[in-house]
Formats: sequence, C-alpha cells, structure tokens
Amino acid sequence: MALSPLAIKIKINGPILLFSWLISCSMLLSQSELEQALFDLEGVRFEKMEGPYGYEEAYKLFVKQPLDHQNRENGYFYQKVYLLHRSFEAPALLLTEGYAGPNVRNYELSYFMGANQIQVEHRFYGESIPDDSNYDVLNLEQATADLHNIYELFKKLYDGPWVSSGISKGGMTSLFYKYFYPDDIAASVPYVAPINLEYKDKRIYEFLNSVG
Repeated sequence: MALSPLAIKIKINGPILLFSWLISCSMLLSQSELEQALFDLEGVRFEKMEGPYGYEEAYKLFVKQPLDHQNRENGYFYQKVYLLHRSFEAPALLLTEGYAGPNVRNYELSYFMGANQIQVEHRFYGESIPDDSNYDVLNLEQATADLHNIYELFKKLYDGPWVSSGISKGGMTSLFYKYFYPDDIAASVPYVAPINLEYKDKRIYEFLNSVG
C-alpha cells in the first residue's frame, strides 16, 4: 500500500522530533534544582564554576541593578556576585565587598555558620562598572540598595536567617547595610570597620602619638 505524503512526513520527522525531545529532557534532568531556580530569577545571568570544598555548587552571577535606585529610568548595570551553595535549608551569609571582588573566597564565618555564601562586588569596581560612570550615584544609599536588591532576589531561595559580613571597607559596607535595611538581616558581623569621620581623621594621629 502506498503511503500518503503526510504519512511519509510523519515517519521521517518522527524519530528526529523524538530525538530532540529526549535531548531536552536529558538537559532538564542534568540541571540541578538550584540551577533551575536561578533561571527563574529576573535580571540574573550566571555560569557554573568550581567552588571551594564543602559546597554543593558554585556560580558566578551578574545581577541587573539600577544606576540610580530612586530614578530607574536612568539606566542599569550588571553587578558581579559569587554564590556558594550548601543547601536551601542553610542560613545565608551576605558578604559585602568594599571594592572589587576578583576571586571567590571561603570566608571563616561561612564555615562556622554552615551557611550559603553570597559575595557581592561593590558597584563601580572590578567587573561591576557601568558604561555610564556617573559618580553621583556612587554613595552609601545606592550601594546598600544594591545589596537590598540582591537580598530580595535570593530570599526567594534561602528563607532561613541572613547575616552580613565584610572585611575593612567591606566591614563598613556591612554596617551601613544594616543601618539602611535593618530588617533584611539578623545581624552584621564586620571583620574590621575603619570608619573615618573626615578626609584626614585626627583620631588616627592622636592614637599614634599616644602609643609611640
């Protein structure tokens, strides 16, 4: 019996369509639960990377941020974030860099807390530099609003306790974040926070003169 053109088309395309469907299914199965969740986060680009020992997964992300959180029509830039994942049930440690964050690091507090670690590069540093470098929006209110945006995104994944921490200028950033957004995190644990009161802070010289 002769086959109709429609039947021939189905017989030829059938295996091809089935093969494509099997590839799609295998790709979905190979994705972790976290990777599928990252796809659902608006304005987030990511790539998988090798993370430190003790974490299930590690990702380098770029999160879309407004240049000016009070005037979003002024444009956007992408801020670099490192995500180290232990589990969805673990607490979250938000690491607030004061400058560039060139490398992912396993922080002491992450180890003690058994926490997921979210390390955020400061705006206008490293790979988080806008095309339009308007330094009027390089201030504490804007930098901490970046952190609040990241908290709002990842709170969807990690709904346990959140703590912020940083070192030196990153420790200062952690304190300012707690000041502007006290309800985001349970506590701030700065590892040094050298807050100057003026460009040449007289306290530094007074201290040095007193200790020799």
